[in-house]
Amino acid sequence: MSGRTHPWAGAWAAALKALLGPQDQAAMARGGNLLGRGALGQLNAEAGRFLATVADKGTGRAHRAEVRIPALDEEQWSAVVPALEPWHAVLRDGAVPHELADPARTAGHRIAPDARDLVLACTCRPRRLPCAHVAALLQHLSARLTATPALLLTVRGLSLSRILRRLAPAQAVSPGPAPPSGSVPGEDVDLLVGDAARRAGLLLGGAAEAPSTDPLTDAVRVLATPAGLPRLGHLAEHTRRPTAQLLQALLAHRYAGPAAAHTVVHPPATLSRKALREAVAEVESARRTAGRIDATVEGRITDEQAGIELRRGPDGRWHPFTRGPSGDWAPAPGAAAGARAAYEAARTAHQQRRRV
Repeated sequence: MSGRTHPWAGAWAAALKALLGPQDQAAMARGGNLLGRGALGQLNAEAGRFLATVADKGTGRAHRAEVRIPALDEEQWSAVVPALEPWHAVLRDGAVPHELADPARTAGHRIAPDARDLVLACTCRPRRLPCAHVAALLQHLSARLTATPALLLTVRGLSLSRILRRLAPAQAVSPGPAPPSGSVPGEDVDLLVGDAARRAGLLLGGAAEAPSTDPLTDAVRVLATPAGLPRLGHLAEHTRRPTAQLLQALLAHRYAGPAAAHTVVHPPATLSRKALREAVAEVESARRTAGRIDATVEGRITDEQAGIELRRGPDGRWHPFTRGPSGDWAPAPGAAAGARAAYEAARTAHQQRRRV
């Protein structure tokens, strides 16, 4: 995967260029001002639409802005999902291969929208769209889709985590003459056996621990053993992962176990819209900053202004991350079942890291 802009983000930019004309420049400028003032609230991505509340300048009255995009139906997704099998490993790690911009790789169905797919709406009932509220949402989406193109999968009707759940059974029964090249090396099996015995003791004592489902999780478990760290380069080579990412996963593992490491290298666990609203409300009650919160049913709540992100792990807990000086998200201690407790732990960790 290269560092260039994802083709889906490029397609989104092209769609906006085709949709908007010179007569929309004033509305886009007003939307940019609203965005800069932190007037855009929580971004929601769900099947068929992006939506967010946007507060008016001066009055503070909130309006709901929407960008609607047709979702694929079940029959279409039944064709698309099997076509994604060659990229299962990449998708499992939260990335979207650039090759999927070609409809030939997605069973003939286009994921990135064009201008004809976009329908704009706002509760302010403007005479012309986009209004300033929708313009703010459109500009925010341009940034979000550049960073997280997988959001388009959710809006098209099937989130990345749901796609992975459908792919998993097929992969489980797929025959193969040899283990994948990313498997943990044989010489590390003894370390895994010892670690398995330790985890068995924890489970017998009532501790909950996410099971290992892939070589990368096993590699982190090896690193977490007393003799594991000298094998970092060896494991990075065999898992085809940067050593920096493995170290981040190791740090998360030390804070909160395998489920925390999972949130570093895999997409967060999904949750219902109701559960997401409740989690966001908990975070809002703990915030000390203004501005928007980004949240998706794919299990991620981001407060950019505070430098805090929460990711829902496979253990059902919220795992805290803080934004580092380089712009990367680093795991923090304090995983909790409640989003408020995890957010407060992340804030404490962020303050401590800024003092260092």
